Amino acid sequence: MTKNVRKRNGNKGNGNGNGNGYHSFKIGRCPICKKENIALTEHHIYKRAVFGDNEIIVYVCRDCHDKIEVLIREMENAILRAFIYCYRKINKGTLSGKEFSTEEIMEIVLQGFRKLDEKNVNPWLEKRIRTKAVSVGDRGRKKEQN
Repeated sequence: MTKNVRKRNGNKGNGNGNGNGYHSFKIGRCPICKKENIALTEHHIYKRAVFGDNEIIVYVCRDCHDKIEVLIREMENAILRAFIYCYRKINKGTLSGKEFSTEEIMEIVLQGFRKLDEKNVNPWLEKRIRTKAVSVGDRGRKKEQN
């Protein structure tokens, strides 16, 4: 049995981006760790910041929610490392005073995909995803350490 609870948290937002000042949770059993009679927080399967408002949610305990979010951040970072070209292009333009429209940003992303197509993608992409450190002075290639 689960019980719906809304609790005012005292600040402007609830930390999950909806800004309504309430924590939305249920009391029940966590489907991951199986703990009973515990506060279950609302986890959006598809991040609202990326996919917009949606009701595709699951209720999990705070500890399991935090573990999910860490895994998702690791996955997102691995994907983003493949697009270092896009980071360079936007940073270089911004530092030289350029302002980018949404259309220009999308074109840069498409150029990033084209850059991946030009490379021997499988080994290159695997290396980029697995490489956390980026040497800025070496155009994205990791410098050899002595």
